Amino acid sequence: MAFNAAKSTCKNGGGNDNKIKSCVKDTVKALYYAENNTLTDLRDGQVYKTTTIDIPSKNYSEVWMAENLNFVTDNSWCGGGSGTTEGDCSVYGRLYTWAAAVGRAEDECGIDHACNLGEGDIRGACPKGWHLPSNDEWKALIVAVDGSITKYTLSNTGSSKLKSQTGWTAYSGITNEDAFGFSALPAGDRNYNGYYDDEGDYVYFWSSTENNSYNAYYMLLYYRLDDAYLFNDGRKNNGYSIRCVKDSD
Repeated sequence: MAFNAAKSTCKNGGGNDNKIKSCVKDTVKALYYAENNTLTDLRDGQVYKTTTIDIPSKNYSEVWMAENLNFVTDNSWCGGGSGTTEGDCSVYGRLYTWAAAVGRAEDECGIDHACNLGEGDIRGACPKGWHLPSNDEWKALIVAVDGSITKYTLSNTGSSKLKSQTGWTAYSGITNEDAFGFSALPAGDRNYNGYYDDEGDYVYFWSSTENNSYNAYYMLLYYRLDDAYLFNDGRKNNGYSIRCVKDSD
């Protein structure tokens, strides 16, 4: 099944036989998205889909959650809300402040507090054996699925390859491939004033990388563009989504 899917995808992209064969070889594992690829969070019993993104030509192989984290913590709320009303956790997962995302108290890592987490994986709100991706890990994912990072750390087609094929506001000329089973959904955000916005249009994913006492790095996908963005100005008391990545064996 994965081989045929990869072959079809590569043929649709054009190229001669050698290029098609190379494309299939590089993507066949990434396009394989078996139903038994799951993670059970032993803290609350929730089951999440996962996806292995394995691209040998980019020397990249990581296992990612294919759904947003939905683990209840302090300072977390259901994504996909509007105004002051929360959304649907069962669809969008939860939105977390940065302190909640990295598993710390607000008076330690929240707004106006430099956290200095140090080197190494930060588990944060993720299940055991998984961690909150760093900014470098988000960058590596974008490079692997798209192949280009500019001065402003955005990619040309990484967004469409990571977005779910459904759930996004439609826009002319934008076709979401979800080529690797990452299935990013537009949960929007919760700003520091408690208002929910951008459901259907944006998704903001926290990284574990702090910028300063007010801001942290995050990854952004937008319905009107194929670009995937990495920014360093995420206000720590905003509520953003979490995708966890599996610890290395």
